[in-house]
Amino acid sequence: MYGYTEIIQVMGAMIIFSLILLSTNRYMLNNTQQQINTELETQAVSIGQNLIDEALLKPFDESTIDGVVPVEIPDSFVGPPFGQSNASSRDQIESFEGYNGWTEVIQTDWGELEIAVEVFYVDSSNWDEEAGYPTRHKKMVVTLDNESLGRTVSLSYIRTYNHD
Repeated sequence: MYGYTEIIQVMGAMIIFSLILLSTNRYMLNNTQQQINTELETQAVSIGQNLIDEALLKPFDESTIDGVVPVEIPDSFVGPPFGQSNASSRDQIESFEGYNGWTEVIQTDWGELEIAVEVFYVDSSNWDEEAGYPTRHKKMVVTLDNESLGRTVSLSYIRTYNHD
C-alpha cells in the first residue's frame, strides 16, 4: 500500500512541476514575441523618419526651388490638392510636396515593408485636417505597413515655411 502512495505523490509532483514549466515557457514566449515586435516597429519608425528627414532637405514648395522667395506668401505656393508623385526614384523628387502619393516597397530582414506618403496643407487652427488652400504649413504623413508588424505605423511631420 505504501508503494502506491509514493508513486501517486511523485505523479502529482510531476503534474504540478509540468504546469509550472508550461506557464513559464508561455511567459517566455510572449516576452520574446513582444521583443521582436518592438524591434520591428523600431526599424519601421527609423525608416519612416529617414524619409521625413530626406524630405526636409528639399525646398518647401515647387515655387521656392533655387532659393526663390515667392512674391505672395502663401498665395504663390502650389495650390492644393497636390498631384500624385510620378517619380521613379526618391532622388527625382524636387520639393516637399513632391512626396505626395509616393509609394515604395522596401525589402527588410522581416519581409516587405510598404511605405505610403501623403502631403497636404494644414492651418494653424487645426493641425489634423487638410486645408483646402495654400498656407505656410504642410503636413507629411508617412504610413508603414508589414504583415509581421501586426499594425500600421504612422509618422507625421508639420513643416512651416520661414523665409527670413
